[in-house]
Amino acid sequence: MVKKVNHKFDTINKIKELFKIQGECKTEEDLVDNIGIGDKELELVTIKLFVDKVINNKYFHVNVENYKICKEEAKRLFN
Repeated sequence: MVKKVNHKFDTINKIKELFKIQGECKTEEDLVDNIGIGDKELELVTIKLFVDKVINNKYFHVNVENYKICKEEAKRLFN
């Protein structure tokens, strides 16, 4: 359990670095507040999906291409 929490925190920090966020981010909601691109609900689902995939799939890394994949999946959920 502690390992997953640490992995989640590390993943959030990697996403923070990916988007070059200067503010403090400890949760997915903090990331969404600092990204500020488009629809907040869509962005929150995208970030949560992205973090979940990175944590549970060792071949899914924090990069722009994988973020875009998660964004497309989140858009399909809203349609």
